[in-house]
Amino acid sequence: MQEKTICEYLAADRKIPPDAKRILRDLSITDKISDIYITSIKQENASSASA
Repeated sequence: MQEKTICEYLAADRKIPPDAKRILRDLSITDKISDIYITSIKQENASSASA
């Protein structure tokens, strides 16, 4: 499974209006920020699974 960027996660959310999705796609968020975001989610999932 390929990991997505923050923009892709947000753009996939159906509650976000189309205009906002377009803006999100236009934004360039660095891979570093995405890595931090994905890592923090994985840590949250891991800690909640062990709780």
